[in-house]
Amino acid sequence: MGLVPSTSSRMYVDLIYGKTSKYANWDPAKRIQIGDYGIVDRETGAFEPEGNIYTDPAIKGELAEADKVIDGDPIQTYYVSTGRATSRQGHLEPEVSLPGVVEASIKGEWDFGNERGAALIMSNPRISSLPAPLLQRLAALPVLKNKRIVTEMYTCPAFFMYLSGKKQDHLKIELRALAPIAAAAGVTAGGGVGVGWRKEYRDGVVQDAFHPEGKYSYFPLFNLKKLREPSSRRESPEPESVANLLWVDAPVPWDILDEDGNEFVDVVSDSE
Repeated sequence: MGLVPSTSSRMYVDLIYGKTSKYANWDPAKRIQIGDYGIVDRETGAFEPEGNIYTDPAIKGELAEADKVIDGDPIQTYYVSTGRATSRQGHLEPEVSLPGVVEASIKGEWDFGNERGAALIMSNPRISSLPAPLLQRLAALPVLKNKRIVTEMYTCPAFFMYLSGKKQDHLKIELRALAPIAAAAGVTAGGGVGVGWRKEYRDGVVQDAFHPEGKYSYFPLFNLKKLREPSSRRESPEPESVANLLWVDAPVPWDILDEDGNEFVDVVSDSE
């Protein structure tokens, strides 16, 4: 991918957040885990963990068996695009091409307009999350005050991410992998030969990866929560909604960005 300005990473995070209320990981191979807590770098958009509730000596001793991370079942694919991206086609459809072998493919084409846009595609992502009762108890911990905590994590064995430039562009991608039917029907592609991603584009920044053994090695998307301000909490909430009332999605820590990914600066004229 080469060196890119830090404003590119922040722009990508900002665009994905605006569509999903979740944070994108500019470096999806960098491990982010459920229970990580820390801050978001205002300049780069990167989440910087300072600890984890499951390993922090002051916290982990208070955790019970029921507080373990909840791992969801894999889904076929996850896709999000932003800006004026127009999808021409996109699908994931396993097809038997040879006896005992399945060919799984993700194909897609998008047109991006003059304004900046982003796209994120994950193959067979699995969503993990914190139990709601645990999240409710964590609200009382001083260490989490003014911090952001990872409450939901998307992991996958293959991802593709794209940040468009400021010119019109046409993006075309394809992921193809060969695997035994038994493996392709499950969560891995072990024993198969991974071909990986093929892509066509003229401008922008692209990152992609494909694990040939189907291991969940990438962490492209996650949800961050912060404690709600006390003055905005409702009185006498229903028990099942307490966690949602104590915690809210953490907003991005920067102002509106321009097309270059820089924050707009308010300019007051001399006449005012």
